[in-house]
Amino acid sequence: MTKLRACGGVPLADAVKGREIAGAIISASVPDPSYNMKMDVAICAAGVFYTEDGGRSWQPRNCGTRADFLPDRHPELGQCVHKLLPAADGTRLYQQNHCDAHWKDFSRGWRDSAHMIR
Repeated sequence: MTKLRACGGVPLADAVKGREIAGAIISASVPDPSYNMKMDVAICAAGVFYTEDGGRSWQPRNCGTRADFLPDRHPELGQCVHKLLPAADGTRLYQQNHCDAHWKDFSRGWRDSAHMIR
């Protein structure tokens, strides 16, 4: 079995800086429909990670999301993502976590979308 690695090949458990991850459950994966080597993956208690090389390396993609339950409310890692969905036209991703709902296009960080869905 291949272990999910993040941050330039660092094992996921090390990338979250000693925080215990209850099973590191992958809650969603969104492959890029135009290039199957690219994918966003949501991991409970860790956040969203992105690969361009079919999973050999991973980068955290959590800029702009909140984790109100952590001392640092905007950490690079530690969000608990429940849902990760692509827009119908493939230009955006949407996520729902403990603290809010967010969207992002593929060139920017996450933006709060709660005002859009209330």
